[in-house]
Amino acid sequence: MDKKQKIAIVVMPLVAIALLAGGMFLKQQTASTPSTYVDGTYEGVGQGFNGDIKVAVTIASGKISNIELLEINDTAGLGDNAANEIIAAAIAGNTAEVDMVSGATKSSEGTIAAIQAALAQAGGGASYTDGTFEGVAPGFGGDIKVSVVVEGGKITTIDVLESSETEGLGDKASEQIIASIIETQSLNVDMVSGATKSSEGTIAAVKNALGQDDASAEPEEETSVELVEIDLSALENGVYTAAEEGFGGDIELSVEVQDGKIVEIKVLNQSETEGLGDAAIDTIIAQVKDTQDVNADIVTGATYSSEATIKAIVKALESTPAPAETAETPSEEEKEVEKETEKQAEKEKETAAPAEATPAPTEQAPAASGLKDGTYKASTNDSFYGDPINVTITVSGGKISDVKVSENETPEIGGEAAKKIAEAIKSKQSADVDSISGATITSDAIKKAAKDALSQAK
Repeated sequence: MDKKQKIAIVVMPLVAIALLAGGMFLKQQTASTPSTYVDGTYEGVGQGFNGDIKVAVTIASGKISNIELLEINDTAGLGDNAANEIIAAAIAGNTAEVDMVSGATKSSEGTIAAIQAALAQAGGGASYTDGTFEGVAPGFGGDIKVSVVVEGGKITTIDVLESSETEGLGDKASEQIIASIIETQSLNVDMVSGATKSSEGTIAAVKNALGQDDASAEPEEETSVELVEIDLSALENGVYTAAEEGFGGDIELSVEVQDGKIVEIKVLNQSETEGLGDAAIDTIIAQVKDTQDVNADIVTGATYSSEATIKAIVKALESTPAPAETAETPSEEEKEVEKETEKQAEKEKETAAPAEATPAPTEQAPAASGLKDGTYKASTNDSFYGDPINVTITVSGGKISDVKVSENETPEIGGEAAKKIAEAIKSKQSADVDSISGATITSDAIKKAAKDALSQAK
């Protein structure tokens, strides 16, 4: 055996090993390389924070050359800026697989979804390495472990091998996320409302399986708000109240839940910076009501106010609710009737002659009832809608001879209650009468005004 043969025997196995290793490396590196797109301009639509986000994606020489933002209704200076950042990243990377913009998740998701929809028409999408891969990531209740099957460069099956997520909530969220990933062939899918942590964990586990963990990504800003999962469908109907310290003081909120949904969030008290902290409160409340998820995005520049608002909502929903007074909630038809009534009342005020001044009660000895003859008026703003309720009581012969109530309540509910309360006061000769069922707030307001009026007659 000559020297050249000996060298060949030694070198050839090394070359084979190098080629094998290089092939494996190449295979791993091309696991998510975007495929070539067909030249042209394609439009796509995604759901943003306040409505549709529409884009036009232009493909030139098989790559994304331009993305035009055609339509967006999200918050000016926040949602639209996020959309433009997403677009710039997509063009630079020639892919819709880009990072979300912190503080504008919904706008980011909508923009990405719109770009994905456009690229789907262009024949785009990610091409993955065939095989079966396992991945794991932390969820809400513990690690979520998945098995991902790729065939023909496409994700065909994702099985959950291990999960400790909340039954009926977190586990269902994982199922929805998996279905979305397979359908869109993308890992940028919408979170499941009310199960953010389970959603994020499922997506992260699939990314881990496909070798798409982004170790170089900058960590998001740390906040003191932990992600929570609240099953709204398990909550009792009612109004939940709580307060949490913000930047300028306590932020007190009431959260009304009806039939498993948050229908209203009211600010009862707050002292946050005008135009910044108070605006952040409104933004957080709008997000929570829109998504039905308490894990809202922190508003940039108003972290304390944002965190306190989220914590107050969570604390409220973990408390014992007070029953919501829904009986007096007017329907759309009742609201229209009320508007017409108010317009008519305004016209009557403009054309009516000036009302005579209320005569001062005459100085005389009280009758047997203890009331002095005369006409007495009183009003209160403690009505259902916060409008004034005026009560006029006429005393004749020491007795209540007439009771008039002027109010702007719903005719079928509050208006009817006003009539019954007036009749009851006249009949009983006292303001201590029973409230009308279904119109407690209106009843109590009328009785309060009546008592104030009668106090003038003593």
